[in-house]
Order: sequence, then structure tokens, then C-alpha cells
Amino acid sequence: MSQWFGRRQAGGQRKEQITAAQYEQLFLYFSSRWERWLIRAAVVLVSLLVFFQLLLQWEPLRHALVKVERLEGEPYEWNGTARDK
Repeated sequence: MSQWFGRRQAGGQRKEQITAAQYEQLFLYFSSRWERWLIRAAVVLVSLLVFFQLLLQWEPLRHALVKVERLEGEPYEWNGTARDK
């Protein structure tokens, strides 16, 4: 990696300036690494979403996890009184 940044003097300043071509190579190097990481993360997240949506298709698990599923068909109670429409 030191070839990208050039050598530093004792004061922290560079002896050599990065050329436009070197900067472009550095940008492409880092952006390709981030791009691969983001694509992998998106694939993992979409896979997890599909997996958990498929799990919710299983009746016993859906009944245990989703409160609305248990309340299906019961009248809504507000302040202790049932409201039928």
C-alpha cells in the first residue's frame, strides 16, 4: 500500500505528490473492495428476508411469533368494551 501514498518525511509531509493516475488507481482499488462488500451484504440481507418470510408460512411458528395472528377473528376491545361493527 505504501506505493499508493508515497513516502512521508519526518514532518508528516509527502516527498512525492500523488498523480491523477495513481489517485484513480487508489480510488478504483478501494471502491471495488467496498462494492464487493456491499453486494455481499445485500445478498445476505435478501437471503435472510426470504428465509424468515418462508418461516412465517409455517402455522405453529407464525402463531407463536405474530400477535395479530392469535387475535384473528376476535372483536376489538377498547376501554374494556367490545366494538362490533
